Amino acid sequence: LADMERAGIGVDVGKTDSLYVDWHNEMSQAEHFIRDQFRMSTMNVHSHEQLGKALEQAGCPVLERTDVKGIMRTDEANLKAVRYWNESLIDAVLFAKQQKKLLSYLHNFLLLRGDDGRLHPSFNQAGHWEEVSDKSGEAPVTGRLSCSGPNLQSIPHKGSEGLIKRGKLMRQCLIPQQGWLLLSADIAQQEPRIAALVSRDPALIHDFEAGVPVYGPVGEAIYGYPIDKQVNVREWHVAKTFFLAIAYGARWQKLLEIEPAFTAEQAKAGYGRVTDRYKQFIEWGNEVRRGVKRDGYVRDYFGRIRWIPKVYGGRVQIVEEGNREAINMMIQGPAATVLKKMMLTIHAQLQEQGLEARMVLSVHDEVVLEVPPNELDKVSQIVYNSTNDILPIELPVEVKVGHTWGDENYATRTDAEGVPVVQG
Repeated sequence: LADMERAGIGVDVGKTDSLYVDWHNEMSQAEHFIRDQFRMSTMNVHSHEQLGKALEQAGCPVLERTDVKGIMRTDEANLKAVRYWNESLIDAVLFAKQQKKLLSYLHNFLLLRGDDGRLHPSFNQAGHWEEVSDKSGEAPVTGRLSCSGPNLQSIPHKGSEGLIKRGKLMRQCLIPQQGWLLLSADIAQQEPRIAALVSRDPALIHDFEAGVPVYGPVGEAIYGYPIDKQVNVREWHVAKTFFLAIAYGARWQKLLEIEPAFTAEQAKAGYGRVTDRYKQFIEWGNEVRRGVKRDGYVRDYFGRIRWIPKVYGGRVQIVEEGNREAINMMIQGPAATVLKKMMLTIHAQLQEQGLEARMVLSVHDEVVLEVPPNELDKVSQIVYNSTNDILPIELPVEVKVGHTWGDENYATRTDAEGVPVVQG
């Protein structure tokens, strides 16, 4: 981690500046539209107090109020819940809020560069206050690495197609040193593979042994027709999100929340098909609930214990939150350990082979390396083999190579000796 922090990653200043100007103009247009709707030329759209009062005065339904001042809450969840009241206005408010957040990330790309012109984020094993929504300072307890200064984990990688596209554009602002390439390694479908290992669900095991991307069958069960990630990223995201949600005890209403385009009948039908297909996975989730209620803790595949006192809470909501944390730990805990073991292997192999290539980032399930072109084949092979024998299941690694972090040149073909062949 220290080597990664020292190495850092380059910033394309010109692209970052250009993107900042374009997105700032888009935000300004949205703000102008919002002020026109309220007939308030000096209103600060990003002030929770001013926005809450303006919406309430305009007749917007109030679902929740702040504890201290009793003003309408204007967080994303509350705004989406009242979108029916005035879709164009609420959409503009949500867009302006999103743009402001994305602009702060771009600003940090420039502000936080070191003397060498590169970002040097910190990778925290014990967590960091930026990584928790309540800013309490509590550390992630699943074992995941967190990132700060800047927090590159906050760059959007899921959500609407528009948000995913903007996240990609932001990643394209991060570049290797002159003449080198960035290689991104991601363990393919790591969470459902671990879910198959710990739950022993026959349908999950069958899908992986057959080489089927598991989110495909999940998506087909949800939508009632085959889905393809390359054709519709949104459908793939819905399948991925709902897959783990059902283990946490989610019902058909959760599917309606994830995919608002569904009717209640479609959500119920999709939920029924998913739960029928993965019955053992659902029962495993129930077993985890019973175990944590009995013991007060869970122990993940690698033996790490997490205490869950919430399961003894007095309110149903607190107990259910504890149950979700227990199930999450059983999947995310091993996933965190696998990624760290993978990083240790890559780092050791680079040093043993005397290569110049180096790891520069670890974000979510992804490891990013900076590689001179003449070392690309060797480094790709190291990365492909880095998950061997960590778990008694296959953990295939997907590799992307490009001139920025946001490039999509997948190394999906190998030559006769098994060396990845990169296109583009």
